[in-house]
Amino acid sequence: MVAVVAGACVSGQFMVMRGSLLSASAATGVNQWGVPIRSDMTDAAHTVSAFIIVSVVLATAAVLTSTAGLVIAQHQRGHGLWRLPGECRVVVCLNARQKPRGGAVMLASCQN
Repeated sequence: MVAVVAGACVSGQFMVMRGSLLSASAATGVNQWGVPIRSDMTDAAHTVSAFIIVSVVLATAAVLTSTAGLVIAQHQRGHGLWRLPGECRVVVCLNARQKPRGGAVMLASCQN
């Protein structure tokens, strides 16, 4: 869901940038230093768009990282429902010595 929202934000920013560039290409005149306004507006559109896109990407990375951290913290053995009485623990071993072809071997041990 986070990636979809981030993609929508970046897509919207590309549309805004396109409008800004079209507006800049239609601009006429020069600034106080004799530089065409068109080039100033084009540079500003690229700079602002790049900043917004980088900000969206960094915010997305922060949200995904913190969400992954919370999921990992909640799946630790000492947390909440993972410590039910009589829980059955399943261990998946990926050791080539336990199965000659190197596949996974599942060992289950239930404690009451």
